[in-house]
Amino acid sequence: MRGIFSIFFTHSLFRLVDSRLKEKKFEYEWNPQFVATVYVLFAILGNILDRLSYKEIGSPVTDLLSLGVLPVVGWTLYKAQNAVNIVCEDPLGVSNNQFTWANIIWIVFGTILWGMILLGLYFMVFDPSALDI
Repeated sequence: MRGIFSIFFTHSLFRLVDSRLKEKKFEYEWNPQFVATVYVLFAILGNILDRLSYKEIGSPVTDLLSLGVLPVVGWTLYKAQNAVNIVCEDPLGVSNNQFTWANIIWIVFGTILWGMILLGLYFMVFDPSALDI
């Protein structure tokens, strides 16, 4: 449930990670409350943009803006993951640095999905008549 409703648990999770960093006297430059707030705001913004895009409100701008949210969300999760790795005394993430077959299958599936999304966006923007059935 925490994965589905992550915006409700992010602040407490990042505070917990930060307290563990301080307990173990590890140095890590971050502001967990700021990073959590940015994550929550951009996750909500991304969700709103996705809903608008789905209803073709502001499309294709809302489509492109929803893609633009992803790097910000990625940055916040990157900062948090680095903090977790340090707390686990594995700053380079060596204990989980190899792909399994399941990982590869999901990567291929995700690549195909994103390829189809980008192709659809391309046709919507540059050749809308190609989508007429």
